[in-house]
Amino acid sequence: MITTTRRRDRVRRTGIEQEFAVLGTAGQVDFQRWTGAGRVPGCRLDAGDPGAHRLSWGGVITADDREAEIATPPEPLRPGFTTELIASLARLRMELADTVAGYRLDGVSTHLNVEVPDRAVAAVAHRFALRHAAAMMLLLDRRDSPGLLVRPRRSRLELGGEYAAGQQLTGAMVFAAAAAVECQRHLGPGLGVQPVLEPARERFGWYVDRGAFGTDLYRHGRAARIGPHRAQDLLDRSWERVRRLAEDWATDAEVATVDDLVTGRHPLPCEEPDAEQAPAVGRPDPDVDMITERHWAELTLRPMLISWDYAVWRLSAGGDSRVVALPSTALTEFLADFSSGRSAEWCRRVLCNSTFKPLASAREIRSGGVFDGIRPGFSLNPTERDPLTGRLGGPGSPSSRQQKHDSAEEPRPRPQLLPKMRRFRLRIPQSRGRAFIAGIAGAITLTVGAATAAVIIQGAQSREVSGATTTPTTAPTATPDPSSASSTSPSGSPKPSASTGVPAATPQIPRKKADAISGTFAVRIKVVDGNANVPVGTAFRRNVTLTSECSGESCTLSLAGSRATFGGGVLRFSGSVMQGCVKGGGKSRVDWSMKLRPKWAGAPGSRPITGFRATERLTAPNPKVCGAETVNDPIEEIWIGVRK
Repeated sequence: MITTTRRRDRVRRTGIEQEFAVLGTAGQVDFQRWTGAGRVPGCRLDAGDPGAHRLSWGGVITADDREAEIATPPEPLRPGFTTELIASLARLRMELADTVAGYRLDGVSTHLNVEVPDRAVAAVAHRFALRHAAAMMLLLDRRDSPGLLVRPRRSRLELGGEYAAGQQLTGAMVFAAAAAVECQRHLGPGLGVQPVLEPARERFGWYVDRGAFGTDLYRHGRAARIGPHRAQDLLDRSWERVRRLAEDWATDAEVATVDDLVTGRHPLPCEEPDAEQAPAVGRPDPDVDMITERHWAELTLRPMLISWDYAVWRLSAGGDSRVVALPSTALTEFLADFSSGRSAEWCRRVLCNSTFKPLASAREIRSGGVFDGIRPGFSLNPTERDPLTGRLGGPGSPSSRQQKHDSAEEPRPRPQLLPKMRRFRLRIPQSRGRAFIAGIAGAITLTVGAATAAVIIQGAQSREVSGATTTPTTAPTATPDPSSASSTSPSGSPKPSASTGVPAATPQIPRKKADAISGTFAVRIKVVDGNANVPVGTAFRRNVTLTSECSGESCTLSLAGSRATFGGGVLRFSGSVMQGCVKGGGKSRVDWSMKLRPKWAGAPGSRPITGFRATERLTAPNPKVCGAETVNDPIEEIWIGVRK
């Protein structure tokens, strides 16, 4: 019979994928020339990627667009795991080189994978991007790399970066595994500095650009200034935070590899990339053959699908057949039992039993079992997260690799609908229903252009700790305090007044600079730290006008009626708005602040600015006024303005 290990007791698994450009005398050659013609060794057992060929020992060779891609079989997280992974990569590299004999392979990218339970992987990915992106980028990427991809996949966290080799690849894999474990186990605060996250393309997740920390991280390396810190400080703090976890399952040599990279005894990839090495390839275990049809007496076992998570086989004898689905971690034992005859009696009983139902959903594959065939029209293609919403789609979802190959147009980034992962949440009785949630969401709102969205105070059912996505609730704009002034903040909220307790600042801005900053700008606004109602990645556009009112040599610069102070080359706007609680009396205050940095075409004040970059933050400092129905969940926006 099929036996599986409970997920929480299983050893976590890891894996590495690498992509290569196939180069000939005339330039790059499309590797689909080989996969499409069946000239790659192995069998096609991936329903989501018809071009993927799995080798007998579990490695995979496929095409990712025009590049060739190799993927190691999952390796348990245990002492020496990086040695096994790199040996698998070397074996795959040799197979790939033999396949494209006469052509040259040039490394393009590396993807590190660490197993994380499905229920938590989205939250872990978001936390990793905010907490450990800087360290991961320094350990993995080169000086000319674009940035880091952080993607929650099915049962695993995927980190995409530059092609890596040698000690740098080993160190990056050890750190990635330890940091992923830390992000799942510990929900405490981050390291004090967070990057600007952008929605990833093609698959759901986040992209951390080389300039996401306000400086070119790869150009300056360890010396890059990130707020009050150096990049080296963040690297030290990240490794210090996860090193103890790495010591639990890595060898002393594996931990020392990361130590050398962090301390500078070995160069980072952005300082000097490691050269290709020739690790011991070894031989695959002859007893592990994942792709060959097996026979025992009258019984036949034929593979149908093998993936990171599960495997599907067809068991048959005579005219009877059944479909057997099981987790991939149980596959080796299952095949050994069949080949030795230990499971022969169980197989015969399964074939004689006529009470099994057809396989009809991907969820049934993941849980494992025996089925009476496959329902007509159902695909074995494993479910992936929708690239736009982050929700798990059905078989054949738009995130499948085949659609990526068939599409000539690169997908445009779209708003991600995953809520911000926060430490504070409110559990609301289910009986109160969706209407009650919508009411709480409308407690504090700010209107931005034509969009109305709940921003700060919101209720949250038990939906966020699991990383599950929720559709933003559109709520009516709350009415500001009638006693406040009628002019608005940059987000459309009333400007500060005496009634709010936050008086407007008195700026001291030279006339020449104020005139140079004034003007109308087309602005792109993106939420980089959101909540369930204004999720990370939400983006929109609006026109903004900066005006100056001068008297003598001093000027007042205003944005939508809100005045600014000027110092250090930065404009600072701030204010508050009072809004009533959903239930009962009382009013809660929302504070907003903006730092706007002009982009000068020449010397400051010599000519009109070409645009600006601004950061706006909104927070509710006193949510207790409205009782337990609310929580404080700030958001942060990035504004990029270009003069019209």
